[in-house]
Amino acid sequence: MEKVKYAWPAGLALVLGLTASIASAKEFGEWGAPDSVEALSGSSSALNTSSGDGCPILDPYTHDLYMASNRPGGKGGQDIWIARWNGSSWDAPVNAGDNINTAADEFCPSPARGNRFFFVRGQIAGGGNTDIYVSKRHPQNGFEPAQRLPTGDDAINSPAQEWSPSWFETAGGSQVLYFSSTREG
Repeated sequence: MEKVKYAWPAGLALVLGLTASIASAKEFGEWGAPDSVEALSGSSSALNTSSGDGCPILDPYTHDLYMASNRPGGKGGQDIWIARWNGSSWDAPVNAGDNINTAADEFCPSPARGNRFFFVRGQIAGGGNTDIYVSKRHPQNGFEPAQRLPTGDDAINSPAQEWSPSWFETAGGSQVLYFSSTREG
């Protein structure tokens, strides 16, 4: 697995990066009425279930739809599921497999450039510890075993809860992982 460098954003660099992004942002119109993903002709009727389906995110490179769900057929608790984009609609979601899902809860899927895949693993119930993991996705062979990101008081994972990883690359090539945490300060 290739080594990935992680950095905390510097306040000034963050402001400058956001300012440049805003200046070059496209103008879009008003939001339209929401539609169910199942409303797209040809999409699977299994995209939404009576289970807890949430944390939807599109892979910006493949257009596959990732989600967390406690639907039947999972490994335990919340699992990550993937509905493949077939060129015109989404297929039925499939479990991301044993290298991603365990008996713990897996959620907050976040696909990133280079076939990297970030997500959160831990116990949601009772305020248990949750940490951010990364895996490499091979389009033909699935995911490599997930690796927990660095841990410690000044690292990405801490004794507190971490959630919602979001990988960002600046125009200058800097790579930053944004995430939420319940740590002090």
